[in-house]
Amino acid sequence: MQRILAPVGLALAAVLAAQDDSAAWRLLPRDPAIVIAIDGPGRMAKTLGETRMGKVIGSSALAKRLLEQVGELEGRMKELGGEAGFDVEKHYRELLRYEGRLLVAIGQIRWDKLWKASLTGQRHDPEPGDIGPVTLVLTPDGKTDLPGLCEGFARRAEKAGGVREFDAGGIRFREPSGAAEAGFTFTLPQMVDGCLFLAMGIGLQKELGALLSAPAGQRFVPSEAVRAGALAVEFSAGMVRGFVGGLTEHLGEAEPDLGPVIKAVVEGLGLDAIGALRWSLRQKDDVLISQSEIALPGGARGLFAALATTARRPRLLDLAPLHLDEWGVSPIRLPAVYETIAKAWDALGDKLPMAREDGEREFAELFKVRLKEDLLDHMGGEVLAITTAAQAADPGAEDPMAAVGDVALGFELRDPAAFGKSWDKLLRSRGLHTARKSEEYQGVRVFTQKVLGAMNFDYAVTERLFLVAFGEKGRQYLRAVIDEEAARKAGKAPDPLPPHVQARLAHAPQGWNGIAVNSLSVGLETAAGMIENSMAQLAMEEAPWAEELAEDLRSLAGDLRRAKVDRGVGFARWTADELVSRTIW
Repeated sequence: MQRILAPVGLALAAVLAAQDDSAAWRLLPRDPAIVIAIDGPGRMAKTLGETRMGKVIGSSALAKRLLEQVGELEGRMKELGGEAGFDVEKHYRELLRYEGRLLVAIGQIRWDKLWKASLTGQRHDPEPGDIGPVTLVLTPDGKTDLPGLCEGFARRAEKAGGVREFDAGGIRFREPSGAAEAGFTFTLPQMVDGCLFLAMGIGLQKELGALLSAPAGQRFVPSEAVRAGALAVEFSAGMVRGFVGGLTEHLGEAEPDLGPVIKAVVEGLGLDAIGALRWSLRQKDDVLISQSEIALPGGARGLFAALATTARRPRLLDLAPLHLDEWGVSPIRLPAVYETIAKAWDALGDKLPMAREDGEREFAELFKVRLKEDLLDHMGGEVLAITTAAQAADPGAEDPMAAVGDVALGFELRDPAAFGKSWDKLLRSRGLHTARKSEEYQGVRVFTQKVLGAMNFDYAVTERLFLVAFGEKGRQYLRAVIDEEAARKAGKAPDPLPPHVQARLAHAPQGWNGIAVNSLSVGLETAAGMIENSMAQLAMEEAPWAEELAEDLRSLAGDLRRAKVDRGVGFARWTADELVSRTIW
């Protein structure tokens, strides 16, 4: 009879879960500090694995090497089965094909107590409510024997020393005998509402009673990122503010002289304005979508105010050389950055060797221009960037900019003539104009400036931009931007966005105001180069794992490039309420 009822029960649980996943969400604390949601391996294979990039990664040498490691673990699971008293190998194989979701939540973290104990060295024994409860949930998929897994752990616990039972929220839980006396304890896996459930914490009986008895209106409600992400993590506003506020408060108590400094830095950067933080990775059609979110419920402050702008297409997009591999336009207001620094500087007062007014005066006397009024105030709110990622640089390279790679930056100008005049005056004030040469290009004077005898960079002031370039390719990029500006001035319409960008516009966040095109292959090759350089610098002669990893990364880079799926398109929607960054592969 059990053989007949078990698969029927599994199928029924899967149907109910597919109709309404509130059964799983109600097993998480109402306002958790941290929530993590992960699709099971089998489910990921059907979602992320079926995207164009997922297929390439799944057939790569790196994936094959990881599968070999998984296979080796399977043998170890067989050994563990004999020790544990149940079929660990069977459940391990099932979990590798598991198509449900793993949900993990930490109820709360009392950062004020943790920071105080950490920074003062005072012993602090955790109390109920300090951390947790931590809950873990596996949702049913109709195939995986979750009840059997729970019973296996129960038999193992009985064999190891017995269990203690207690009631909470109308459910009978079991925990290892003696665990409660240790303070922080955990329940054995238990089937609750069709899901595998276990909890960890202090004072679990009370915590679980409150969690499971909560009315519908007081239960956890997942954000879209957590609900839809194949991989997702969320830090609550309370968690973030507790972390920042606790650190600020107790650093100030531990180091009274540093207290005002830390408070000024935190407020100046706008860290106290951060609400929830979220990151997710999900599949849509045949693309992968990675998204990060920073909520600013009280409005953008500090550096975040320098990034926040209106939800509209970037103005400098019409000057981007769309035929190049890596380019982007980002919103950033440099005058607002300086205002943030100025506020922090003023707040620090006599904690710094020089007052802000004195620093600004010395700058003006040294360079014959005022930093804010004569330079920054003439800049707009966007930056155009064209880059080629740097390869791992030789530590003995003569050019100190070799590690930067080839890059050209275009800063939007509100008053190009005024900015150009101030910039030239700054260079002349220190005699730097004698170490430059220039050429005419498309009616624009392009200068090559030498600084400190070794570093060279090109720059130009056009009718719309202040352009700066490093590296040989960077100099070419600078001229490509000038070509685009000349074409716009002549009345020629911008080229249409490249096909790989057009194809991803449907997945862009509404009201996007920043865009970036980049290559994952270049990033993988750069990472491989960094590993190889680190091995050489640390004299790691016998590190086959590092050599294999570098080799696999280079191989994957080539695979992605050949399949034409290595280029991602990132979109930003940075407003006063939230900063959303989404990359589509």
